[in-house]
Amino acid sequence: MKIRDFLKEHFEKRVHPTGCLVFYDPEGRYLEIVRMMESDGLAVIDGSNSTILGREKAMQAWRRLADPSDSLRYMVIYLPVPRPVTETDIQKNPYQPFALGGSEFPVGDGDSYLALCRQAKHDFVDRIEELFSGGVPDFDTVDAVDGGQNWPKLTSILKVVSPVEIVVAVLSPSEAQKKALERDEAWPVEFRSFAGAVLGLKLKTKSLKWKSIREELARYVLFSELALDLPEELPEELRNVPQSSVSHKSLIFTVCDMLREMEKHRETYVDMANTVTVELGLEERLKSVADFGERVTFSFEERTFLGKFVAAVDGAKYEEARKIALGRKKSIWATLDPERQLLWVIAERGLELIVEVETLERAWKNNGLSLTEIFGNYKDGLYRLDALNRELLQAEGDLFGESGAVSGLVEKAHKMYLGRAEKVQALFLSLVEKEGWPPAGSLKQAQIFDKFVAPALDTRERIAYILVDALRFELGVELKAKLIGDSQVELHAAAAQLPTITRVGMAALMPGADGNFIISHKDNETVPEINGEPVIAPKDRLKIIQKQYGDRVSIIGLNEFLKGKKLKLDDKVQLLLIKALEIDELGESFAHDAASLMPEALKKLPAAVAKLRQLGFDQVIVATDHGFILLDEQGPGDVAEKPAGEWPVQKGRFLLGNGAGSAGTAVFESAHIGIHSKMENLAVPRSFGTFSKSDPYFHGGVSLQECVLPVLHVRSPKKKQKEQPQGRLVLSYKSGNTNLITTRRPMVDIALFKEHMQARDWLEFSLEAYSGDKIVGEAASCDYLEPATNLVKVQYGQAVKVPLRIDEDFEGAFEVRAVDPATQASYAVLKLKTNFMDI
Repeated sequence: MKIRDFLKEHFEKRVHPTGCLVFYDPEGRYLEIVRMMESDGLAVIDGSNSTILGREKAMQAWRRLADPSDSLRYMVIYLPVPRPVTETDIQKNPYQPFALGGSEFPVGDGDSYLALCRQAKHDFVDRIEELFSGGVPDFDTVDAVDGGQNWPKLTSILKVVSPVEIVVAVLSPSEAQKKALERDEAWPVEFRSFAGAVLGLKLKTKSLKWKSIREELARYVLFSELALDLPEELPEELRNVPQSSVSHKSLIFTVCDMLREMEKHRETYVDMANTVTVELGLEERLKSVADFGERVTFSFEERTFLGKFVAAVDGAKYEEARKIALGRKKSIWATLDPERQLLWVIAERGLELIVEVETLERAWKNNGLSLTEIFGNYKDGLYRLDALNRELLQAEGDLFGESGAVSGLVEKAHKMYLGRAEKVQALFLSLVEKEGWPPAGSLKQAQIFDKFVAPALDTRERIAYILVDALRFELGVELKAKLIGDSQVELHAAAAQLPTITRVGMAALMPGADGNFIISHKDNETVPEINGEPVIAPKDRLKIIQKQYGDRVSIIGLNEFLKGKKLKLDDKVQLLLIKALEIDELGESFAHDAASLMPEALKKLPAAVAKLRQLGFDQVIVATDHGFILLDEQGPGDVAEKPAGEWPVQKGRFLLGNGAGSAGTAVFESAHIGIHSKMENLAVPRSFGTFSKSDPYFHGGVSLQECVLPVLHVRSPKKKQKEQPQGRLVLSYKSGNTNLITTRRPMVDIALFKEHMQARDWLEFSLEAYSGDKIVGEAASCDYLEPATNLVKVQYGQAVKVPLRIDEDFEGAFEVRAVDPATQASYAVLKLKTNFMDI
């Protein structure tokens, strides 16, 4: 657009909101533009000659503006003087009332001549600044920046106007633009002139074919961005590759940004960038470059930013590392490549774990703490160390390949976690030795039934008692966050009954356990008893409750409860026991993958609570038998030597019997730690070790992780809440251009549209791949995946990419389903097929 036309439109927009614009122009630069604005509906009052006459004309125009029947709608008062800025000058200004009732020009730096020229020629900002550095150019000089040409053939066939749009259209045309470029034979001639004037590119190809021109243009534009942003000189072998001068930098950068940021161009950009990388051998020739600047043109550059992140963390420059990570979230390479995206997730989680450890080390007081205080510290925030370590392990488990650049950071994070956790463990054990267990004033595990369940049964309310095997306290915190809605949710911390194993913990959750609980042994196994009755298996637990409450009690497994679509409970049932064994089963059977698999088990619990509410249950109590230790691996020296003595019950994390302590073990008198048994002593490793080589998931010992247990008390609202509309969720793959996936880590596009007013700004759902009724894939760790539950969380109005992790042995057709975790209804379904390349 010509600068005069731009200025006229700009000033007209300025006068429209108030109807009056007082225009100060001491240089007389804009007089011809202001005169061009005059029309039947807009009056121009020129105050150049006479202030008295000018003000009189202004008053007449002002009165006309107030008359609805008058055709005059706008007025501009032109004054060839500076805008008054001091209070004295403002008071002397005869036109000040018009300025107060209307508006003024100029106001601020945005109204400078340079700023307006930048706006008018936004594709040529660098050349505009170059012009102004030599003086103040006139309008014709400014117009000469873009050659004064309109490129009629290009604008005609491409249906775009600006130089940026033309370059983008040639590089990544729509179907209509592509057909026009392939059909028309005249545009290449004009494009040669355009490329020289706008980009400084002298096309070498003699071909008139779009593909040949596009290939050379892509190489020039992308390589120019790399070169212009590179802080150091290019290596000698790349210095003669055609590239843009600094005067075209703004346009080059704008084109590349548009190609990367607009969804319709991104796949084309990736293909072009990868092609240019190979053609010019960039990765090899630039392998010694450590700093590529601020922009990421090619995929190999993105890897250096990961290295910068790691270096910043190693140097304790944590805010700098966070800024690097934040910038890389926008990188097309981290977004489209699930492995790169996952490496960034791992890196950021490693950073957060390191920061948490260091924060704790600064705040931690080793001296003067009581057992009650350290118990309170754990439930009030110390548990976060365990949560962050588990989340880091989960992200690592989702990675197919090597952790590469982040391996050192990950190792450092785990080492710092273990070092700090074992210092806390040493203090905790010393306090248990001194004060005994449980802590004074704490809720005991054996009191949970009588405190939370029995009162509801006494008042004939319907209550569910979900018995979760191995719900560590930090997972209980995550679960509470998922349950909070219109229900009232309370989280309590309970002290576990020792030793922390399933049969002991589950028995302690039964009625009458407090004060009537003893532990004997048979066949080298613990046998918990309540009032002399063994309570070992689920049938024993049901029996002991039914002994007190009769047929008002029923029991069911969690999976059976969730999958029973037409589940009917006897009207007599007021207490429903639900067995949830999945977390511990995963830990015991798949220890090295436990962190990745646990969220799948945890997310069933909110679904169960939602279903219980639908079935009319007034309250839900979620309790657990024990916590657990979860490490990255069990290393050398983690196996503790068994102390001397007779130990009829020998497990990985504890020994029960009679004996004395040793250097690496703590031996307690049973009564001192709340165990009523003929076996006089409990022995445990002082560290997070075991008495025999083990996988890195275990429990049974005496640690905060194993002994501080969550209890969740959920009360359903009395009034049924009106169901909120959920908006519209759309799943797609590669913009719908194909339904064939060629990788076991396909990226699924998710868009969430807000069609009605929502009670909240986000939607949470599971994203899983199904072949029939079998799950063959699920969402992998990324910025939008909640690590504790593996639920995808997306804001309304947001469009994101989430990687799927397809099972190693699966091939064929499948459905990707976005599912409501509570109702199991599908928000959206996407049908895909595998098309893996044979290697």
